[in-house]
Amino acid sequence: MIVDNMVTYNNVAEIIVVSNNPNNTFTYSHEKVVVLDMMVYEDELGVAVRFKACLLATNWHILIADDDLIVTEAGLSNLLTARHQHPQSIVGFWGRDFDPDNVAYVLRESGEGHHGIALTKALLLDTCACRAFWAASHLMHDLAHTAAVTWNGEDIFMSLVTSKVLGDKPYIIPHDATDVQELREGGVGISAASDHLAHRNKFLQTAVQRLQCF
Repeated sequence: MIVDNMVTYNNVAEIIVVSNNPNNTFTYSHEKVVVLDMMVYEDELGVAVRFKACLLATNWHILIADDDLIVTEAGLSNLLTARHQHPQSIVGFWGRDFDPDNVAYVLRESGEGHHGIALTKALLLDTCACRAFWAASHLMHDLAHTAAVTWNGEDIFMSLVTSKVLGDKPYIIPHDATDVQELREGGVGISAASDHLAHRNKFLQTAVQRLQCF
């Protein structure tokens, strides 16, 4: 359903589908679509595997999107417009903040504007951002493998790295049902893990400290 919609978008030249479900082999035949079987990276990269796939993109702008939502053509256009207006920021629909005084992760929705963290549910970035993420990833290799889900915190790290490399914090824009369509409700995601908030706090604090030398 997601790919069926996105192959029709005028602003989409290529769709890379990361297939890492051992119980469901995904195939799709279309000139815009590339399906990558990345199960071999699952243990090592976890949820950061999406940024590994980014390195193979042939276009400058890249939309990262979860498989439980559809970014509509209007939503993608709004993200591209925001990126044009804020070229030194990655751009998304969902953001988080952290307290700079004690570097604590703030678990609440963020309004429009620059924020410390952009969630990767739907995120517009570029190939420079993906290369920068992996150039700095060794700084967090140890902590990335201590969570219940490997690389939980990849959105935090991408946001911090690009703030330094691109020049500004992520920019969050408002959205509604014309921009994003949720495909399911009540699912169990990464945030349901028992160590989720504690891990993200520790991950954030460590990343801020270690990126001072990057």
